[in-house]
Amino acid sequence: MKRTILTSRSLLLIAASVLVGLAVAACSSAEPEAPPTPTPVDVSGIIQQVMAAQQPGVTTEDVAMAIQSALAAQPGLTSADVASEIAKALSAQPGVTSDEVASAIASALDQRPGVTTQDVANEIANALRAQLGVTEEQVAEAIAAALAERPGLTEAKVSEIVAMAMEEQQAQIIAAVTESIEIRADAPVAVESGDAQTGGILRKSAGDDLVHFDFMIQTTVRTQQRVGAAYNRLFRYAFDEVGVIVPDLATKFDTSDDGLTYTITLQEGINFHTIDGVPGSGTSLDCEDVAHSLNKYRDVDHSRRAKDLVAVESIECGADSQQVVFTLGQRDAGFISMISAGWASIFPSELPYEDLETTVIGTGPFVWQGYTKGGRAELTRNPDYWRGILPYLDGIHDIVFAEETAGFAAFRAKQLDINSLMQYLYPEEGKILKQDDPNITVSIIPRLWWHAVAGQVADPVWGDPKVRQAFNLGLDRPLSTQILNQGAGDVGGFQPPWSKWSLPREELDGLIGKLDSSDMPDRREQAKQLLKEAGYEDGLELSWLVLNTRESRLTPQFAQDQLRQIGVEIVQDVVDRATYTDRSDRRDFTLRSSGGVAPVLNPSLFYGNYFLCESAANFSGYCDEDFEDMFTRQLSELDEAKRQSIVWDIERKLLNDLPRVQVRWVAEGMAWWPWVKNFHDVDPAYYNNVTLEEVWMEGQP
Repeated sequence: MKRTILTSRSLLLIAASVLVGLAVAACSSAEPEAPPTPTPVDVSGIIQQVMAAQQPGVTTEDVAMAIQSALAAQPGLTSADVASEIAKALSAQPGVTSDEVASAIASALDQRPGVTTQDVANEIANALRAQLGVTEEQVAEAIAAALAERPGLTEAKVSEIVAMAMEEQQAQIIAAVTESIEIRADAPVAVESGDAQTGGILRKSAGDDLVHFDFMIQTTVRTQQRVGAAYNRLFRYAFDEVGVIVPDLATKFDTSDDGLTYTITLQEGINFHTIDGVPGSGTSLDCEDVAHSLNKYRDVDHSRRAKDLVAVESIECGADSQQVVFTLGQRDAGFISMISAGWASIFPSELPYEDLETTVIGTGPFVWQGYTKGGRAELTRNPDYWRGILPYLDGIHDIVFAEETAGFAAFRAKQLDINSLMQYLYPEEGKILKQDDPNITVSIIPRLWWHAVAGQVADPVWGDPKVRQAFNLGLDRPLSTQILNQGAGDVGGFQPPWSKWSLPREELDGLIGKLDSSDMPDRREQAKQLLKEAGYEDGLELSWLVLNTRESRLTPQFAQDQLRQIGVEIVQDVVDRATYTDRSDRRDFTLRSSGGVAPVLNPSLFYGNYFLCESAANFSGYCDEDFEDMFTRQLSELDEAKRQSIVWDIERKLLNDLPRVQVRWVAEGMAWWPWVKNFHDVDPAYYNNVTLEEVWMEGQP
């Protein structure tokens, strides 16, 4: 056995030597005055190949030391690079545990000069958090196990180091999602790459069938995923950076000193798609088109998102046809972010609002070719696109999968290039994909998506605050993330719990329950007492309207079991999207799923369309003067600390009034094959990076 281990280690180190040679050769061939740069070698992939050819006996420490040796001669590579490569190599091997990965990383990093124990803990946390299916508890336990035998470290010191590493990780996650929005008014509007290849049809899943194509009425992400590539907006979110807004159809904007007037200048020479028989076909973009489109956006009769632009009083042409003037009745701290989201797409002024349900026409990189129910939507490259050589792709096919499991199977079979845009993937599925092929990119991050339940406050049952509070008390929310999201996601109030707009966790504990669920027995007893006081001592049966998709069914199924423990029996009324939309509009429900997604982390977006009295999507019928006043004040407050204080007061009020009961915040993901190039999952929503104009493919099967 000893000889086997030595032989295996020797072969691993031969692989390491080859990699070192590649690095040295690359550096020596550079210009003398040029600084050395790391060689882009797939270290973990080569190590995996060597491991696959070895006899039994190769240890995780052997792998770690081989990778450490391979990387040592590559200038500029950090401890994080070493840890990441070790984790990638070991995670592809069957039977390797998180503890073994952590131990291997610790052993390798101990050999690097200047690396502290805290550095080791931080890099273990970094590497393990990137491994799908590994929970926060497992990360902490693995760090502790790896450090436990280090000389001079007491148990108390290990605990302190672990806590600091986990705190650092949480800070990084929050920073990635909550960083302030940056508006780059002078950013270039064309992004081209000399490495790009043109051609190919990108295939992806867009879920179940649509009811229609009006993205301001049918605001589901599935609408955006199908039609979004045909449109542009005044501004857009950068495709490769979090929280950065760049010009799209606009070239610049000016704001009046009082913050009530925005003057936006449009680019010239941009035309709408040429589609026979469609009003506005081939016409030139001007201010009338912008006013027509965004006036629909803010019209409650033609938009479910109208309260996004509640501050806007008028949209008119300015000094010429390429100038648009927005007049606000009050300042709006997030105005530009609102008109950068997918719902703010621009279509021709000649197109009647009603026609948007059946017609897709914009100025975007792809031209709509049609949609077959139960089949797919097809878009082809816009040959006259105004951004130089973009788009790179010849077209996009959005394929209908009534069940997400079928879409997952199609992706594994390489019948899809991207499984979807930012949804339909959970940690366990991601882990399966990485086992299929370590080169598949899997991205699972916190999203601006919540799941909740609501009735109508005019209903005698849901209208009783004691019933709503009983629901709030009876749900073990942390358990929902473990069961439904496999440890991903979070629980909180009406603002994303990882954001600065959320109430502090210690205050949330008292309002929605503790993260360790230790207070659930007491909360359930309180819930039963409230139901007794409300007259339901013998139990209560309620119908819950549920959309028939896997994701939409999960939360009602979980809540059904939870609420049964306090004497509430839920009967699920599962229907297709068309029926669900129709019955919601007619308020034909007792309870309904009340999930939603915001396009950007702006606190107004989590309130306005759902709780303002006249909002089209206010399905609960909640209407409260104090809330309306607080909403108006936070909307106009430019000082973020003062705005945060107002938002926290709104959170306290809503968590007391409970027009709807929050259940969980979703962290869902996506995956793409290595031949998909220049795609970046930087969108915490689902509505922003849908044009795919910068994406290309190389080596598609």
